[in-house]
Amino acid sequence: MTTAQLVIRKLTEADIEAVTAIHLEQFPYARSTSLGKPYLRKMYHWFMETQPALSFVAVQSDRVVGFAVGAIGGYGRNIFRYALAEIILGLARRPGLLIQKKTYTLWSSYLRGLLPTRRSTPLHQAAQVPIIVRCSLSSIAVAQTAQRHGVGKALIAALEENARRLGAARMSLSVASNNLPARRLYESCGWQCIEDRVPQASIVYVKHLSD
Repeated sequence: MTTAQLVIRKLTEADIEAVTAIHLEQFPYARSTSLGKPYLRKMYHWFMETQPALSFVAVQSDRVVGFAVGAIGGYGRNIFRYALAEIILGLARRPGLLIQKKTYTLWSSYLRGLLPTRRSTPLHQAAQVPIIVRCSLSSIAVAQTAQRHGVGKALIAALEENARRLGAARMSLSVASNNLPARRLYESCGWQCIEDRVPQASIVYVKHLSD
């Protein structure tokens, strides 16, 4: 998939460093950024390894200028397990993260998730439960020097196309309420706001892929 000199392709191992650098540039105050480069590398490696059909980079003149990753089903606890060593390292370097209420509550939930207690659905009930394919746009960013040139739209289009192929009827994402450029991008791509999480200062958008 190309737009002029822009190429959208699958995320590879060789792209991880460039993706990490763009993440650091665009999300300097994010919790994930506070955990450090080792965690970010591991996080994006998880997407590349487990969600290859939903992990893309934008390349221009042989340089990675953006990325977008998504996931079928949940991904928070899975990444927590996968990158636990890097999380512990990050917390050792930034122990103040542990006393942040939002962070503590989230990771306490993840720790409980290490020992799942959900009961399996009986076979006679499972046949009556419809299968719903849930897909999230988990992270997207474009390098500052490449913004306002359609890179974000091209990445979102690639994610939507592959999510549709995987059987997802809709995609969702959460974005900071004050991130107006990102919100304008999503809305220009046909995403709709369905929830305004005031206490968390975030907004949930969805895109119905069957429309």
